[in-house]
Amino acid sequence: MSDDKFNFGKMIQRLQEAKYSLPSALAQAGQLFFQRNFDKQKWDGVRWEKRNYKNTKAGKYYADKMEAAGKPILVASGKLRQAMQNTVRDFNWHQITWAVDSATVDYAKYLNFGTDKMVARQFMGTSKELNGVFKDKIKKAFDRVMLNR
Repeated sequence: MSDDKFNFGKMIQRLQEAKYSLPSALAQAGQLFFQRNFDKQKWDGVRWEKRNYKNTKAGKYYADKMEAAGKPILVASGKLRQAMQNTVRDFNWHQITWAVDSATVDYAKYLNFGTDKMVARQFMGTSKELNGVFKDKIKKAFDRVMLNR
């Protein structure tokens, strides 16, 4: 008869596996969340404010052209949207880091945080919705470790 009737050895093994797999899963979930919100043109359930090009004739023409083409608010060249596909910079048990490559898309921070003259249209950062996604993933990982589900 085994001395480990509670399978602590297996639990410890699953916990060690979760120390790598959980941060990886959270990092990927965060990146997907950022991409989906970018595509939906909203953050934490609030739609982005439309662009305001009314001040210039060229700006009005550009806005009408982009709207007619069905282009999302923050998509002109597509560089930022493409950069959103590779935002995971680092992940471990203690921290996950996401970032848009500023060498490729140097204007991303201005769009995300806004400026004195431009409203922010956040697409990355802390979010109640994302925290909910993380809680679900962490609970499932905990259940796998402790309950072998």
